[in-house]
Amino acid sequence: MFKRTKGKYNSLIGIDQYYAFYTATVSDPLPKQLFRSIFRGYIEQIMVNVIYNSGEFSMGQKLGSVRVREKDYKLVLDSDGNIDKTRLVPDWGKTLKKWKKIYADIPSSEWKNIEDKPIIYLLNEHSDSTLKQWFWDKTTCNIYKQSLYKFDATRYWDRLLCKVNKESNVSYYR
Repeated sequence: MFKRTKGKYNSLIGIDQYYAFYTATVSDPLPKQLFRSIFRGYIEQIMVNVIYNSGEFSMGQKLGSVRVREKDYKLVLDSDGNIDKTRLVPDWGKTLKKWKKIYADIPSSEWKNIEDKPIIYLLNEHSDSTLKQWFWDKTTCNIYKQSLYKFDATRYWDRLLCKVNKESNVSYYR
């Protein structure tokens, strides 16, 4: 129905580049598959600790730390007294289900031509209207032009954070 576009922020460094650096610096390197499994296991342990135990991962080398931050989800009114929807995040799953019911006789390829379609927004009512998000604390970071860098967790870790947020009430840093 709808296809994902190429991301806005695309990494130039991945496991293959880490492995190339590793093989260049070590005299007897591990096989690539073993290196990958160790690397992924290490990342998984870090992320699980941060998500389930409200932990904080200090990256060392004066790079700061990564954790999950909890913020209150505030509704803002515009000048007419209506809710300002530009600050809300759409719940695309529920919205698409609603569109399928309303526009059942219209093919999905033509939905983009319809104006003023109803959109359902996320209000995080399951967590007392608090928003959990990834946060890179740069107060101890010593990188040149650090404001140009961004931490963006992969889709898998975003989904796991959302799932934990819905199933259990883990409290994070504010």
